[in-house]
Amino acid sequence: MIETRSGQHTPTAFVALLRSVAGIEPVNRTVIGSQGSHQGDRRALRCSWDVVLCNSRWEGLKIVVRSLKSSLIRGPLYGLSLCASVLAGVVLQKYFNISGYLGEGLRTVGLYQYVYSSTQGLQKVASTDIIPASAQGELRLFVLMGQSNIAGLAPLPERLPKTENIYTFGNDYRWAVAVEPVDSPVGQVDTVSLDEDAGFGPSVAFAQALQSTGIVSDDEAIGLIPCAKGGSSITQWQRNSSDQSLYGSCMKRIQAALTMGQLEGVLFLQGEADAIDPTLYPSMVPQANQWGQLFVAFATDLRADLDRANLPIVYGQIGSAPQDETFTQWETVRQQQAQVQLPHSNWIQTADLNTTDGVHFTTESYRIIGQRFADAWASLTP
Repeated sequence: MIETRSGQHTPTAFVALLRSVAGIEPVNRTVIGSQGSHQGDRRALRCSWDVVLCNSRWEGLKIVVRSLKSSLIRGPLYGLSLCASVLAGVVLQKYFNISGYLGEGLRTVGLYQYVYSSTQGLQKVASTDIIPASAQGELRLFVLMGQSNIAGLAPLPERLPKTENIYTFGNDYRWAVAVEPVDSPVGQVDTVSLDEDAGFGPSVAFAQALQSTGIVSDDEAIGLIPCAKGGSSITQWQRNSSDQSLYGSCMKRIQAALTMGQLEGVLFLQGEADAIDPTLYPSMVPQANQWGQLFVAFATDLRADLDRANLPIVYGQIGSAPQDETFTQWETVRQQQAQVQLPHSNWIQTADLNTTDGVHFTTESYRIIGQRFADAWASLTP
C-alpha cells in the first residue's frame, strides 16, 4: 500500500496497473493471445512485455476504474486531481513520448544542458573506489547493446574465472569488478531494459580475449557498459532521447560512465525479435525486410549523438534457423545483416554455434562469440 499526504492509502494493485498501462512493467508474466496462455521469456522470443495483448490491459483498466471510484468516495477533489494528473502523464508519455519531444526542443534552443541534470548526479555515483586511482579516467569502454544473446542466458558455471582489470558499469549505475552476469538486474535503475533472468554471456569473454591476445595490454583496464534488453526489436533501438526508451537510457549510461575513460566501441547482437511472424506479435513491430536500413540509421544516430563519426561498431549475425514456426522471417534477417553497408563496422557469424533452445547459445558458444567480437573489433583499430 502507498500512503497519500492525506493519510489515505492507494491500493498497490492500482499503482502497478497504472505502470502496466504506461508500458513500464507487465500486469503479470503471462502472454495472452489466440494461442492461449504460456509462461515466460525463456522461450525463443524472450517474450518482451510489449507482447502482452489488449485483453489483459482491458482487465487492468477495469480495476483502475474501480480504484478511481474508491478514491473519489474517500476524497473527491484530491482523488480526482491526482488520478487525472497521473493518467494524463501516462497517456502523454506512452503515446506521444512527451519527454522525448521536450528533450529535443530544449536541445534545439540550447537549454538542454541547463535543465537536464540527472546524468551529472549519476556521474557522482559512478565515481567509486572500486577502480584504482591510476585507472580512473583511463578505462577502455565498450557498450553492449541488443537483445538477450548479448546479455547472455546460459547457466552460470559453478566456478567463474577471476578477472583482472575488467570492470562493469552495471544496471545499478555503479562500477564493479566484472563478473557474469554482466547484465545483472540487481539494483536496476532503468526498468526499460530490465532482464530478470540474465545469465552467462559473451561480455567478459570478449574483454578477456582482448587481454589474452594482447589487443589490450596488461596494464590497461576495460570497462563494460551493458544496455541490452531481451526480446527487443530493431525498431525499439531507434533514436529516442527519452530515458524511458532503450536508446535514451543507454545514452544516459554512456554519458555517466565516460568519466572513467574513453569509448572504444559498440557490440550489438540482435535480430531474433525481427525474425518472428509479424502476424503473431504485431506490437513488437518486427522489421525483417528493413533490418539493415534501420540498423544503419541506429548506428549513424548513435555516432552523431556521441560525436564519434568513426566509432567502431561490431554486430553479430543471428545463428542458424530454429525449428520453430514462429520465426518465419529468420533467413530474411540473416540476409539483411550480411548485406549491411556501414563504414568502420564489422560483423561476426554465429550459425555454427550450439544453442540451448534453438535461439540462445550455450556457455561455450558465448565464450566463442566473445572471442569473435574481440577479433572483429581489433580489425577496425590501428
